[in-house]
Amino acid sequence: MDPNERITKTKSSPPAPSHGRRVLITGGAGFLGINTAAHLIQEGWQVTLLDNLSRPGTERNLKWLLTRYPDRTTFVKEDIRNGAALAPCKETQPLDFHSPYGCSKGAADQYVRDYARCFDMNTVVLRQSCIYGSHQYGTEDQGWVAHFVHSILKDRPLTIYGDGTQVRDLLDARDLSALYATVIDKIAITRGEVYNIGGGPSNQRNLLEVIDQIGEITGKRPQFTFAEWREGDQKFYVSDVEKARKELDWEPQVDFDRGLRDLIAWAESVN
Repeated sequence: MDPNERITKTKSSPPAPSHGRRVLITGGAGFLGINTAAHLIQEGWQVTLLDNLSRPGTERNLKWLLTRYPDRTTFVKEDIRNGAALAPCKETQPLDFHSPYGCSKGAADQYVRDYARCFDMNTVVLRQSCIYGSHQYGTEDQGWVAHFVHSILKDRPLTIYGDGTQVRDLLDARDLSALYATVIDKIAITRGEVYNIGGGPSNQRNLLEVIDQIGEITGKRPQFTFAEWREGDQKFYVSDVEKARKELDWEPQVDFDRGLRDLIAWAESVN
């Protein structure tokens, strides 16, 4: 994709799978930030830049870095002063609903937990983030990654609500299925507990990144238009999965780049 399009859409290339060092640079598109990013990338680091692009020249700096190191750079457009929007969500964070849909999920969450606490039933709460994978057909309202894949394969135009820079963490259904078995096997530990389950920070992407990546893998040119933000939409949601990692020895095994390719291969076989 033309680097100019990357900047106007405030998006970045998804990071390549890496087990090396990662760094977040705040003010990353500024003078020092961009120089530091370039140096660390050359040293083998995976770099995430956080910047609101308010200073003159930052968009040009970002374009330069994305053009030179597209597979080693992730960009998040946000103001560092908006700390609440940037922190991975923990299980201890108070529930704060912003839609009837959120209220219904939150109520079910509490019922399931209280059945364990009050009646000693074998119930566990898994607060699942964005799940994707084979056999998912997806709609505009649910299963958005699969919806994007099927639509792009069929040359159907997409509607993006907001500016497309909303960030989500993405989890392959195979990892979630394995966790279900673990939760049952370890019910003495998991009964009555709440776990945030998602792809975590290493599998976070914004909508435009996912669209761009689908286009690159399929060789298609995605078509999309923008519409007004939906009420209650979150600009940033990434699950903190540390509790599941510590208590259940679980963490995602399928990185998003691989999982997306597998999803696309399956979708091509059924379309």
